[in-house]
Amino acid sequence: MSDASKDGTNEIVAEFAKTTSIPVKLIANSQRAGKAAAVNRCIRELHDVDIVVLLSGDVLPKGDCVSLLVREFADPSVGVAAARTVPVGVEGNPAFEITRLMWSLHHVIAIRYPKSTEITAFRNLVESIDPTTFVDEAALELTLERKGFVTRYLPEAEVLSPTPLCLGDYIKQRAVVTLGYLRMYRKEGRRMETQSLVERIRAIVVVWQTQGIHLPVLLLAMAMEIIVRAWAWIQFLAGNRNHGIWGRSESTKRRLVYILDD
Repeated sequence: MSDASKDGTNEIVAEFAKTTSIPVKLIANSQRAGKAAAVNRCIRELHDVDIVVLLSGDVLPKGDCVSLLVREFADPSVGVAAARTVPVGVEGNPAFEITRLMWSLHHVIAIRYPKSTEITAFRNLVESIDPTTFVDEAALELTLERKGFVTRYLPEAEVLSPTPLCLGDYIKQRAVVTLGYLRMYRKEGRRMETQSLVERIRAIVVVWQTQGIHLPVLLLAMAMEIIVRAWAWIQFLAGNRNHGIWGRSESTKRRLVYILDD
């Protein structure tokens, strides 16, 4: 799905489709409609598919990540299978270091409260999700959980994700996600455990004890989170009308192919 892309995505996909034995269909919008609208379009197009794997455009599954996720659906109780996000960036870069810390906290919380992020495999029993949501993966989880299914988190299935390399992009990404969860709570009554202060403190203790945390990184992450939450609440109370369309974070747009050599 190409949402009014101007970076050559359409041409790359069209060329790839000519050389692969895998069926490829490019759906291109002339105007941006947002990721949730794209998800709904894909659900309609894949009506005869049992399991859908939704992958963010700038991430890269490692090894057998996808097959591990799909395998979980042999259990009829599973509605969503989630992978662990592995951040990729520049060691010592402040935005990378706090992003890496946040993903470590997310991992600890997701073990207790399974949740998907950059890659979401789901049972294709969803008619549609709210086209204005910023948190499409959470919307899919909620829909399937209300149908009686569970979400399962697989730490061994990993997906590489390019982190922001500047604090401005970090704040932009985190604030939009936080705003999305605030909207979801108001509309659906669903609060995400990854947004819980209690769960985050517990996760910090676990990460501190098992991996160690550099105090300056922790303090910077806390300061950034205060800014993120303040911005998100202001937008939420002001009735932000940006219907599901994310702003572009330039510092996350880079190739990950070289990682495959590791």
